[in-house]
Amino acid sequence: MLDSRRLLYFLRIAESGSFSQAAASLGVAQPALSHHVRQLEEYLGTTLLIRRARGVVVTEAGAKLMEHARVIVEGMERAEQELRSGAQQIVGAVNLGLASSIAASLAPRLLRDIRERHPGIVLHIIEGTSTALAEWVKADRLDLAVNLEGVAQDRAAHLFNEDLYFVGPPGSFAHLGCADIEFADVVTYPLVVPTRPHSMRRLIERTAAERGLSIRIALEIDGHESLKAVLTSGLGCSILSWAAIHVESAEGKISASRIVNPIMRRTVVLDTSPRGRSSRATMVVGDAIREAVRKFHHDKAWRGLLPTPAS
Repeated sequence: MLDSRRLLYFLRIAESGSFSQAAASLGVAQPALSHHVRQLEEYLGTTLLIRRARGVVVTEAGAKLMEHARVIVEGMERAEQELRSGAQQIVGAVNLGLASSIAASLAPRLLRDIRERHPGIVLHIIEGTSTALAEWVKADRLDLAVNLEGVAQDRAAHLFNEDLYFVGPPGSFAHLGCADIEFADVVTYPLVVPTRPHSMRRLIERTAAERGLSIRIALEIDGHESLKAVLTSGLGCSILSWAAIHVESAEGKISASRIVNPIMRRTVVLDTSPRGRSSRATMVVGDAIREAVRKFHHDKAWRGLLPTPAS
């Protein structure tokens, strides 16, 4: 069977590309490292490292083993950190992915809460598209991700449902005489939308197709901040969540009308990787995300529906 110590030795050799460097960092004699690697290769029946005059090169089999060894070694180190820290303080690193439309609102509050309550947790925040976040969670590159239902894993936890808004330059919808706009009227405007396969683009196109309507695309932009810059500059209209535009709306930089008939709504979820589910630090960050969502909802910074207690 595989031995955790041999996996650690192999990983350090492969990462450094040198037996001597690995021996120095591990405090283990170089002949002992060579012996453990030979035993590992014999057990697996394949060559993991090719020895050359200036170091070692990882084989294809070795590269695959590196991926698994890294997860195992990091998990062991994380467990040791948490156990050594005692029950009173939770320590560890958490890789958190945030959907671009949510990141600007959630990241500052979350970082502040974690630093104040759990200074032993190091939070690494990565912003990305919903598709990218789902792939990174599946590959264990992220422990957690605030993502969208239908893109994330089926077992992802429900955070909230949010209504979508038709967004344009200030005063764009004054002629409507109300806070809502029908979807059939929305598609009469040329829209600034993300490229396929962005989840928002798919939702807009699916909603139009279900009603026998077509959309007019004026411009395609994937960068969330770039898209909002176009809107606030008066160069187009789009469909966004309230979480994405509540600051610009309060500052009078945009107009926003809730879309009705049908109400356009998306579900935001908390996705967790297999590695993340075993980490106390990850669970703490997950709880902090849920609390932040409740605060945003209470302050009306985010408009939507929270899950019922029974869900």
